[in-house]
Amino acid sequence: MIFWVLRTSLGDFDVQKFQNLPVALQIASWVAWVFIVALNMLIFLNFLIAVIGDVYGQVMETRLEEQYQTLALVIREMGLTYNSFPSLKIKPAKIAVARQAATEENYEKTQGFLVQIKGLLNKNLSQIESLASKLSSYNAELSTKIGQTCKKLDDEN
Repeated sequence: MIFWVLRTSLGDFDVQKFQNLPVALQIASWVAWVFIVALNMLIFLNFLIAVIGDVYGQVMETRLEEQYQTLALVIREMGLTYNSFPSLKIKPAKIAVARQAATEENYEKTQGFLVQIKGLLNKNLSQIESLASKLSSYNAELSTKIGQTCKKLDDEN
């Protein structure tokens, strides 16, 4: 009977043997069947929860790594920006150092730090753009003065 209940709970529904049993044994078999099906369901749900938890842990770990990679890229871009214009007197006030956040509070601080770095970059890039526009206007002014000077020299000769 136990093997029949196990086979039935796994999907082998051969109920012809079940009809020949006494009524009390039929009821006991169905109760055992319901218990085994419920136990199987709990085991499989537990397995499913374990798999989902493992995948969630991997995703969160990868997410944190991607955030640190983004922070490193921002720092790299900032360094490339300042190295492209060595004559500028605009230099970063702080050097960013990234480390793994041990707690959620540190994680939030790291996120705020990223926002501060992006804001600093945007501010400094706007200053660089304004300096570049001034430089181009000075260049145009210089070109016109050089043209006028060349014209005066040609007139004198």
